[in-house]
Amino acid sequence: MPTIQQLASKLNKMAAETLVRNVRAMPHDKVGWQPLEKGRTALSQLQECAIICGFSNHTLTNHTLPPDFNEAYGREAAELDTLEKTITRLDERAAALAATIEALPDEDLDITVKLPWMEEPSTLAELMFMNYWNTVYHVGQVSYIQTLYGDTEMH
Repeated sequence: MPTIQQLASKLNKMAAETLVRNVRAMPHDKVGWQPLEKGRTALSQLQECAIICGFSNHTLTNHTLPPDFNEAYGREAAELDTLEKTITRLDERAAALAATIEALPDEDLDITVKLPWMEEPSTLAELMFMNYWNTVYHVGQVSYIQTLYGDTEMH
């Protein structure tokens, strides 16, 4: 039976791999396509996942969000201006996050962190899965974009 840390690590890695696999299956001209000229592009969703993965690692390590996380998000999104840069960043950050999660001692899992968008503080045990659910959400968004241009295959 895996530990909760091993499970969270595995799920985070799998979600990142699935997102990358889906985006790589897209025709190049669709990676930057905005559905209805209003939706987010697959690249912007991949960028978010790469950035949030790093923020998640910071939060689990430091028990707080990066001090300027809104500004940092914008700066980093501007840096990640190509598919390959973004995939590389996500791959690096997913590996680092997985290692951080696996190294969390059981006795730290009840430490809480207050996030500005949540009413109640979250435990590190809960936060080990924060990046996972965000990435899985974006896998769904990218899959939906794929169906809009006719790709109904499972990637």
